[in-house]
Amino acid sequence: MAQWQGKSRGNLLGYRIFVAFIRWWGVGAAYQLLKVVSYYFFLFAATPKKHIMQFYIGSMGFTRYQARKLTRQNFYLIGQSLIDRVAFSYQSRDKFTYHLNGNQYLQQIADENKGGILISGHLGNWEIAGNLLKDFNKRLMS
Repeated sequence: MAQWQGKSRGNLLGYRIFVAFIRWWGVGAAYQLLKVVSYYFFLFAATPKKHIMQFYIGSMGFTRYQARKLTRQNFYLIGQSLIDRVAFSYQSRDKFTYHLNGNQYLQQIADENKGGILISGHLGNWEIAGNLLKDFNKRLMS
């Protein structure tokens, strides 16, 4: 299996700061901090910014202005996904809203001790969805 060869831009201190914000002041405060952090990455993460901009301009046909706006939003949404994943693991589920589609089919498969395959259009956060699958109390393979 291929191993990740890239370099993560974040560091342990940064993650700890976000975890502290989530624990002490909640997800909303972490999102506010994320606005500053994601703008920093938008300004100084030249390589990812270049590739995202090229995608929006070259593949999607957006203007340079539109591509810049979407690229900045892209950095924010990636960070938001990371915050959501951490917050979901630290806080109780009742603090979040989520929608399950086809839950009855998953329950039926679990009750009958059958196997199944989950296919997604990549909507939502798979890490969080994986935590919801623990409700079925069955062995899962990925």
